Amino acid sequence: ILKRQQYMVGKHCRCLEKVRSARSPFNIIKDQNIFICDEMEDIRGLCCGDNGGMLVCNNWLRGVATTLFNYESRSYNYCVPWGDKASECGDNTTLSVFTDLCYFSDWLSRHIPDYTYVDEQCLRVKARSITCDSE
Repeated sequence: ILKRQQYMVGKHCRCLEKVRSARSPFNIIKDQNIFICDEMEDIRGLCCGDNGGMLVCNNWLRGVATTLFNYESRSYNYCVPWGDKASECGDNTTLSVFTDLCYFSDWLSRHIPDYTYVDEQCLRVKARSITCDSE
Protein backbone atom coordinates (compact mmCIF):
# COMPACT_ATOMS: atom_id res chain seq x y z
CA ILE A 1 0.00 0.00 0.00
CA LEU A 2 1.53 3.29 -1.09
CA LYS A 3 1.41 6.09 1.43
CA ARG A 4 1.54 9.74 0.55
CA GLN A 5 2.82 12.48 2.81
CA GLN A 6 4.05 15.97 2.12
CA TYR A 7 7.49 16.94 3.44
CA MET A 8 9.54 20.06 3.77
CA VAL A 9 12.95 18.88 2.67
CA GLY A 10 16.05 20.43 4.20
CA LYS A 11 19.12 21.89 2.60
CA HIS A 12 21.71 19.33 1.59
CA CYS A 13 24.52 20.72 3.74
CA ARG A 14 22.26 21.05 6.78
CA CYS A 15 21.10 17.46 6.35
CA LEU A 16 24.63 16.10 6.21
CA GLU A 17 25.64 18.25 9.18
CA LYS A 18 22.76 16.81 11.25
CA VAL A 19 23.60 13.24 10.35
CA ARG A 20 27.34 13.70 10.90
CA SER A 21 26.89 15.56 14.18
CA ALA A 22 25.28 12.48 15.68
CA ARG A 23 28.46 10.46 15.07
CA SER A 24 26.81 8.04 12.72
CA PRO A 25 28.28 5.83 9.99
CA PHE A 26 27.42 8.69 7.59
CA ASN A 27 30.60 10.48 8.73
CA ILE A 28 32.43 8.74 5.88
CA ILE A 29 30.34 10.55 3.26
CA LYS A 30 32.34 13.45 1.82
CA ASP A 31 29.88 14.84 -0.73
CA GLN A 32 27.25 17.06 0.84
CA ASN A 33 24.76 16.74 -2.04
CA ILE A 34 24.18 12.99 -1.77
CA PHE A 35 21.40 13.12 0.86
CA ILE A 36 18.08 14.90 1.31
CA CYS A 37 16.55 14.98 4.80
CA ASP A 38 13.20 15.98 6.17
CA GLU A 39 13.00 18.93 8.56
CA MET A 40 11.77 16.83 11.51
CA GLU A 41 8.80 19.18 11.90
CA ASP A 42 6.24 16.58 10.88
CA ILE A 43 4.93 14.10 13.39
CA ARG A 44 5.44 11.30 10.85
CA GLY A 45 8.43 10.69 8.67
CA LEU A 46 9.65 7.49 7.11
CA CYS A 47 8.41 4.30 8.73
CA CYS A 48 10.23 1.03 9.39
CA GLY A 49 10.24 -0.88 6.13
CA ASP A 50 10.09 2.23 3.92
CA ASN A 51 13.68 1.88 2.68
CA GLY A 52 13.73 1.93 -1.10
CA GLY A 53 10.54 4.00 -1.25
CA MET A 54 10.42 7.03 -3.49
CA LEU A 55 10.59 10.75 -2.82
CA VAL A 56 8.70 12.64 -5.53
CA CYS A 57 9.22 16.39 -5.97
CA ASN A 58 7.02 18.29 -8.39
CA ASN A 59 5.99 15.01 -10.06
CA TRP A 60 9.60 13.87 -10.58
CA LEU A 61 11.31 10.97 -8.83
CA ARG A 62 13.92 12.80 -6.77
CA GLY A 63 15.10 10.45 -4.02
CA VAL A 64 15.11 6.97 -2.56
CA ALA A 65 14.34 6.37 1.12
CA THR A 66 17.64 5.33 2.67
CA THR A 67 17.37 5.22 6.45
CA LEU A 68 15.95 6.68 9.62
CA PHE A 69 18.24 8.26 12.19
CA ASN A 70 17.10 8.72 15.78
CA TYR A 71 18.83 11.35 17.91
CA GLU A 72 17.82 9.85 21.26
CA SER A 73 19.23 6.40 20.54
CA ARG A 74 22.02 7.69 18.26
CA SER A 75 20.97 4.89 15.96
CA TYR A 76 20.78 4.89 12.17
CA ASN A 77 18.64 1.76 12.34
CA TYR A 78 15.60 3.06 14.19
CA CYS A 79 13.58 -0.07 13.45
CA VAL A 80 15.65 -1.96 15.99
CA PRO A 81 14.13 -1.47 19.47
CA TRP A 82 15.79 1.12 21.68
CA GLY A 83 14.91 1.00 25.33
CA ASP A 84 11.55 -0.71 25.55
CA LYS A 85 10.16 0.19 22.15
CA ALA A 86 10.79 0.71 18.47
CA SER A 87 8.82 3.43 16.75
CA GLU A 88 6.62 2.45 13.82
CA CYS A 89 7.24 5.79 12.15
CA GLY A 90 9.49 8.75 12.62
CA ASP A 91 8.77 11.47 15.13
CA ASN A 92 10.35 14.82 16.02
CA THR A 93 13.53 13.04 17.21
CA THR A 94 13.90 11.06 13.99
CA LEU A 95 15.51 12.25 10.77
CA SER A 96 14.28 10.68 7.51
CA VAL A 97 17.18 10.37 5.07
CA PHE A 98 16.80 9.98 1.28
CA THR A 99 19.53 9.43 -1.31
CA ASP A 100 19.29 12.28 -3.83
CA LEU A 101 19.03 10.84 -7.35
CA CYS A 102 20.23 14.13 -8.84
CA TYR A 103 23.69 13.20 -7.63
CA PHE A 104 23.53 9.99 -9.68
CA SER A 105 21.59 11.25 -12.73
CA ASP A 106 24.59 11.12 -15.11
CA TRP A 107 25.39 7.54 -14.10
CA LEU A 108 21.73 6.52 -14.37
CA SER A 109 21.41 7.94 -17.90
CA ARG A 110 24.56 6.08 -19.01
CA HIS A 111 23.38 2.71 -17.62
CA ILE A 112 19.59 2.69 -18.03
CA PRO A 113 18.22 2.64 -21.60
CA ASP A 114 15.93 5.58 -22.38
CA TYR A 115 16.53 7.16 -18.98
CA THR A 116 15.72 10.83 -19.41
CA TYR A 117 15.90 12.66 -16.14
CA VAL A 118 15.39 16.32 -16.89
CA ASP A 119 13.99 17.55 -13.59
CA GLU A 120 14.77 21.25 -13.54
CA GLN A 121 15.76 21.00 -9.88
CA CYS A 122 18.39 18.40 -10.76
CA LEU A 123 19.88 20.64 -13.39
CA ARG A 124 20.38 23.37 -10.83
CA VAL A 125 20.54 21.67 -7.45
CA LYS A 126 20.76 24.45 -4.91
CA ALA A 127 21.03 24.40 -1.14
CA ARG A 128 17.45 25.47 -0.53
CA SER A 129 14.30 23.90 0.80
CA ILE A 130 11.89 22.17 -1.57
CA THR A 131 8.50 20.62 -0.95
CA CYS A 132 8.28 16.94 -1.80
CA ASP A 133 5.86 14.05 -1.52
CA SER A 134 7.00 10.74 -0.10
CA GLU A 135 5.14 7.78 -1.57
